Amino acid sequence: QPWRASTVDNGRYKGKTEPCYGKGHWKEYADRAILCSGTVIGTGGPKGGMHRFLSVLVDEFRSNNAKSNPKCRSPSTTDQWTMNYLYYTGAFGKYGNTATLPWGTGPVMTI
Repeated sequence: QPWRASTVDNGRYKGKTEPCYGKGHWKEYADRAILCSGTVIGTGGPKGGMHRFLSVLVDEFRSNNAKSNPKCRSPSTTDQWTMNYLYYTGAFGKYGNTATLPWGTGPVMTI
């Protein structure tokens, strides 16, 4: 399964998130695919999924930027790693109420 080539259990994800969220925080979802923060779609409106997604993501960036560890702050911590952490820890909603599609199978392609 080529879309599983980039899983959470890799040095890039761990290196970017462990300083902020703790060593080994990723082990529960280690075999899950890295999600692309540039291809997120959702429902609109003030109570829609995209509003919630962006609110949660921005709040996390604000929280991380307030931390004393410079590796937790922008630009060291990017939307890619932060979004994956938030998704797999359920911050965007209960697992099953949000969905991902395997790389190459969805309606949005990034090249």
